[in-house]
Amino acid sequence: MEKITFKNTEDGSEVIFSVLDKLEISSELYLLVIEDGVDEDTDTECYIMKAVNVDDDDVTFVIVDDEDELDTVAEVFETRLDETIDKAYLA
Repeated sequence: MEKITFKNTEDGSEVIFSVLDKLEISSELYLLVIEDGVDEDTDTECYIMKAVNVDDDDVTFVIVDDEDELDTVAEVFETRLDETIDKAYLA
């Protein structure tokens, strides 16, 4: 599973996230992530991050906090997850 490091610009702390899914909507890149080390089968919070700056090999992501944008992107991730689960059960 792909991992990214999120650096808090306020205090310099870092958190490693595991990427569950990624998608592009209207030329914007979004990631669905959970904190690294958390079992995917355990109930935990996930976050949606958006790429805000792409510089060669370095990409800056922020956690999406706009409610309308969050609702729209979360719905797409949910649909993709439902489709993945359906395929797994039909296989």
